[in-house]
Amino acid sequence: MALLAHGAGVLLGSFNAHRINAPLLKGIVAVSSIAVAAIKLIQFAL
Repeated sequence: MALLAHGAGVLLGSFNAHRINAPLLKGIVAVSSIAVAAIKLIQFAL
């Protein structure tokens, strides 16, 4: 089931790839990654 869902996501994503603003997406991924790391670090410290 997960493989089918992943395949569908890849297929739909490939059709919409030209609409995505790559620098904006990279910034969002970077900020969210740092936020998740900070949350995990705080949880580990407590």
